[in-house]
Amino acid sequence: MFIILSMFIVVLPSQTHVRRESYTEFYIVDAYFDVPPWRRSVDASVLFPVTVAVVSSEKSAESFTVYVTTEGETTQVIHLGVLKPGETATHPIRIPPRVSRAQRYDLLLYKGESKTPYRTLYFWLRETPDQVDVPTA
Repeated sequence: MFIILSMFIVVLPSQTHVRRESYTEFYIVDAYFDVPPWRRSVDASVLFPVTVAVVSSEKSAESFTVYVTTEGETTQVIHLGVLKPGETATHPIRIPPRVSRAQRYDLLLYKGESKTPYRTLYFWLRETPDQVDVPTA
């Protein structure tokens, strides 16, 4: 009597290649004041200070540029330079005076040579009720 034994060896690939996520954080740091800019009264003629921060968790070094736009116009272009993975860049921005009672400001983050924003932030600066003439009945 013959007994045939068969053995199968299964080799599984090593899980040593952990796939790391690639992303970038982009946010406003209001280092100048205790209260964020959109929660306090700001005169329309004031050059308004905010600080942006970029934290790179990309897989390789990338260059970043911030465009500040309002009313359909670019008012500033800020080259943050090349960030390596794990690096952070902060940059102060002077938001230009408003031309209307309520005005939206867009902060557009571009990565590399892309023509499309990678991340966007925006905020509104508005006159507070005590600055606006409100008709009474």
